[in-house]
Amino acid sequence: MPASPSLLALAVVAALVGDPSAPVSERAVELVEVPPPAPSAEVTITIEVASTPAGDDVEAAAVGVEGPEVAAAPEVPTPAEEIDERARIRRRIGAGVGAAAGSTLMFGATALLHARIYERIGDCLHQDLSAMDLGQALGKAITAGLTCAWIQTGNVLRGALSGLTISAQVVGAAGAGTLFGIASADRHALRRRFGWRGTGAIAGGGVLLGGGVVAFFAGSLYFRRSRALCEDAACYLDDTRGLLISVDAAALGMAVGAGLLGHGLAYRARIARNRRDHGLAGGRLQIAPLVSGGFVGLGVGGAL
Repeated sequence: MPASPSLLALAVVAALVGDPSAPVSERAVELVEVPPPAPSAEVTITIEVASTPAGDDVEAAAVGVEGPEVAAAPEVPTPAEEIDERARIRRRIGAGVGAAAGSTLMFGATALLHARIYERIGDCLHQDLSAMDLGQALGKAITAGLTCAWIQTGNVLRGALSGLTISAQVVGAAGAGTLFGIASADRHALRRRFGWRGTGAIAGGGVLLGGGVVAFFAGSLYFRRSRALCEDAACYLDDTRGLLISVDAAALGMAVGAGLLGHGLAYRARIARNRRDHGLAGGRLQIAPLVSGGFVGLGVGGAL
């Protein structure tokens, strides 16, 4: 292996200064080859944290990964805002109580209309048709027919009115449930309780509402067909009573179901909005590989 120039120069200098008493002409210049040092390898590890410059082309393949809820800084209401919010909650509760009271009144009105229908049908069927002669019998028959026709006309109008009261009963119950749901969600937001989702109320309300609709049509169909087969007044009145009771029970089930369903749906929508307002909305985390000139990394982001 040939010696490097720097090592040869060092050897010459050492030989020249080796014997200072000897004449310069007699000094021997000896070239000594100094073995080079053992070869070594140098490894440099550089850790660079770089951001992608603006304008570089970045290839990102975003992979949506459901992650934990991303929490932002919570917004703490001031005492004045909390007082105003509590006042709004009380107003909504009061409006809900009013709607529930109206629905209850509509249920009572429906029951009274049905009771009157049953009573008037009894008046038609229980008329005294006994007569001493043919003329008197004919007169009573005409009078009874007109009376029943008038009663039937009134009952048709009462039936239509009872349909409106049943609708108002269900709508009022749904409105009351909605107002109560919003008030409950706002009250829980003030206490920072965001765990309940209203699933039970939604499921129970859906079952009751659907069951009430099915019972309404099934009961009406059954008792109307049964009443058409009656041969005496007692049978006809019994089936009429069963028909009216089944309609009242089905209307009550629909109203309760609509109230629960409205409460659950309103609560769920309101609590989701309150969570976003308090910075507690759950989001989606996205992990995306980022590739550019001289840079490879991962980007993590999320959206509320």
